[in-house]
Amino acid sequence: KPNSVNDFYDVAARLASDGTTSAHHFALYGRRAGALLAAAAMITKPDLANVVWLQDPFVDVLSFLRDPTVPWS
Repeated sequence: KPNSVNDFYDVAARLASDGTTSAHHFALYGRRAGALLAAAAMITKPDLANVVWLQDPFVDVLSFLRDPTVPWS
């Protein structure tokens, strides 16, 4: 996961440096497991984006897998 997060930072920095966008106009969206990347970016670089939307975030994998109410845990 660290490589994915670092790659994401690099892409965001490139988009800002070439004038495609800026932090003021940049938004992050993540759904389910994809919300993990958006949440990591939001927590570690809060100035990266103006808006972050986590839809049905799946960010606490260990607790989820240990939950006895989940059929496959």
